[in-house]
Amino acid sequence: MNFTMSFFTGYTLSMSRYLSGTDPTKVISAKSEVLPKYPQIDTATTATLAFPTAGETTGTGPADGLTALLNINFRLPTWLGFLPRWPNVSVRVTGTRGTAELGNFVGPWIYHNITVESSEQEGGRLRKRTEKRYGNLGWST
Repeated sequence: MNFTMSFFTGYTLSMSRYLSGTDPTKVISAKSEVLPKYPQIDTATTATLAFPTAGETTGTGPADGLTALLNINFRLPTWLGFLPRWPNVSVRVTGTRGTAELGNFVGPWIYHNITVESSEQEGGRLRKRTEKRYGNLGWST
């Protein structure tokens, strides 16, 4: 199972902990981009984390298939060269029979969507379904 998340580091790390039910045990890879003029300020970070799987007692082994890819980027390209881009605030979980993606998990009362692509069996034909909700104050997924 893999988690892919986009947004601020704290939210993405918290969501990966929530979905896996545990803390990461290993950083598989990490990369950051900084401002050339101010190298102490990072503008983007990508990291792949490993989580223990069921029955694993130590966190020292390689990732056994349960990983999280965190993608945080504050310098998204603009629309039409000048309009700021709305951040992609989503989490995607990929399993053996498909994927589930939750958009805007940090502010579901403004809007959010859930997209599920699944098959009846591994390797089977995928069916896709999306549900969207807008402006339901106090309502979340």
